[in-house]
Amino acid sequence: MRVRPILFNTPMTQAILDGRKTETRRLVHPAHIAALQYPARLSRPEMTDLDYLNRYASAKYYVGDILYVRETWGTWSPTLGTMPRIYYRADDDAPDSIEWKPSIHMPKEAARIFLRVTHNRVERLQDITTDGAKREGAETAEWDELQEKAGVVGLMTCTLREFFGHYIWNRTLRGEENYEKYGWDANPFVWVHAFERISYEEAME
Repeated sequence: MRVRPILFNTPMTQAILDGRKTETRRLVHPAHIAALQYPARLSRPEMTDLDYLNRYASAKYYVGDILYVRETWGTWSPTLGTMPRIYYRADDDAPDSIEWKPSIHMPKEAARIFLRVTHNRVERLQDITTDGAKREGAETAEWDELQEKAGVVGLMTCTLREFFGHYIWNRTLRGEENYEKYGWDANPFVWVHAFERISYEEAME
């Protein structure tokens, strides 16, 4: 068993806390995509690229791994000399004066959410189903608002799959080059990591 960090933004952290998010999709490593052109791959024409990646590519997170969630956080003390309390942006209960720290800087000791990886597979990003989008936590307040606005004007809105792709997945990317290579429309290969939330005590066993 390995204990590894994993980053989630605030809306997805809230989805985990609410029990709405039990999957995450992460890009297959570029080196494994490049391997699709290697002689070892080309010597197996009976295998599709998807089959090959599922059999031979290495996931960043393995089944059984314990993941501690890095989220936006900060510390604050009401008076000088008192022990500071850790606040989490996903909770929306912190003092206005708190200075938030990026999730990448959260140490394991400050983490409060622990996950166990239960399943891994490779698929194309657009292969996500409506149920998969739900397991990704796509049913957010923003999705509800979009649906409501569409209903008012009598227009069809995007599907939950498309909402996940354009409003959740694409927002994790930075730069036009990344959109072209890894955006929803590019339909890249991704790892699907399913997980279950566990207690701190279970994580430390």
